[in-house]
Amino acid sequence: MTLIVATAADLSAQSCVYLPANQPGSGASSTVPFGSSTADNHFVQYIVPQSVLGNTKREILGIAFAPAASALREINELTITLRQTPKNTLTTDRLGAVVGFSSTAQYGRVHWPVQGNQWNRLPIRYPYDPVNGNLLIEIWCVGAKAQGAGDLGFRQDAATQVLTASGWGFQPPRQCTLGMGAPRVEVCFDAAFFTVFSDSACVGSNQKMPQISFTGSSRLGQTANVDLAGASGASGLAVLIWGFRHLAGVGVDLTAAGAPGCFLRMRIDFVFGFATTNGAARAPIPIPNSSSLIGIDPLGCQWFTFDPTANALQFVSSNWGFVNIGS
Repeated sequence: MTLIVATAADLSAQSCVYLPANQPGSGASSTVPFGSSTADNHFVQYIVPQSVLGNTKREILGIAFAPAASALREINELTITLRQTPKNTLTTDRLGAVVGFSSTAQYGRVHWPVQGNQWNRLPIRYPYDPVNGNLLIEIWCVGAKAQGAGDLGFRQDAATQVLTASGWGFQPPRQCTLGMGAPRVEVCFDAAFFTVFSDSACVGSNQKMPQISFTGSSRLGQTANVDLAGASGASGLAVLIWGFRHLAGVGVDLTAAGAPGCFLRMRIDFVFGFATTNGAARAPIPIPNSSSLIGIDPLGCQWFTFDPTANALQFVSSNWGFVNIGS
């Protein structure tokens, strides 16, 4: 797979809170839960207190973590679950604080390029209500490993309790290890950002993988650009798929359709065609200046480029990503 350099994000101050502080470059690090150079299964659970989240009922729209160094995270199954709990402390029982409604963001067989000592955001939706108590974060990483140099851990907060388990099989054990040092986290209620995954692209006739990237801004009243590079030919055709949901697991393997190694990651809600020049194209997305757009599902994007000699389907896929609208 081709490494796309970093998730692109508009990380200026917006409506986000932090545990323990907005300091993504501080603190010791741990390779649990996002993995080291050797693939393993990891689980963490920890509490973000209501005192951090505030006393206003509002929807969580994104969550971010801070790696100590830039690297490519390869995770067979990444699951982040948010729920609220009346508990203020954890026990060794991973179900001890689990109550009520939960919301989950799940990604199958993802390659997630992350930037060191920065907040790397992922979209998730959860209706936070202070009457329901603290926020409980659970992260499951199956087959997690990292490719990169230097410190492969993520920054921790030494003062926050964390429940961990590693090396498990089908699921984490009921009884886990209780300690200190939870992953530092940013929780956003309103944030404009882009997220890029570098998997699911396949090789075209030019021996390159089409690549998606994002430029501009997804703030209200601004324009977010969905860019394409690496398509074959001096001129050609590319199709941009937009979807408000990504497909479960690894998406749709297009081998049976005649495109081995290509995957469809997005639910197909909208399809737009664009001309390519020297393998590149740009799809501008003007964001209306309307507060009603805050909280809509993130817009998932993936390019398919017309390449008649690449395979029987005559199309090759790019990697994929999300546009999250914020003010």
